[in-house]
Amino acid sequence: MSNARTLANTINSSSEIVVPSGGVNFGTGTDGSGTVTGGILDDYEEGTWTPNIFGSDPTGTFSGSSTGIYTKIGNLVIASGYAVVTGMTGAGYLRVSLPFTCATNTFGSVMSYNLNWPHSGSLALYAVALQAYCELFVTQDDGYWNNVDVENASWEVGYTATYQVQ
Repeated sequence: MSNARTLANTINSSSEIVVPSGGVNFGTGTDGSGTVTGGILDDYEEGTWTPNIFGSDPTGTFSGSSTGIYTKIGNLVIASGYAVVTGMTGAGYLRVSLPFTCATNTFGSVMSYNLNWPHSGSLALYAVALQAYCELFVTQDDGYWNNVDVENASWEVGYTATYQVQ
């Protein structure tokens, strides 16, 4: 009975379950063959941010509009951004921002409209470790990865990255 009373005391007047500090403990057992490194979920948030589009030479500016949404569950972030670029100054490799810093290098998906890149191939998104941005690359069959440079014309880009934060 004491467990039922404890649970009942965590439901507020809006019928929401309030988790005390420390988070939800899922234990240390595993259903798979991996090793459990943490069984406590202590963070969940949903939000928005305004993505920035910039070059590896950060002195440039971005003109246009952008919007982004994210969900953060523990140390895992799923972020989606969209930008309509009407003008850009600066130089270097093309970068798009993320709402949180990446713990490790990872990849995401990207789609563009009217964005020119210098090599034939497919556009790819590369989230850079220890940074809060992604770089756009062109991948080639049996070839190299090539950075996409800052594009000063009007173009659009949509992207999604799933990554771990520090």
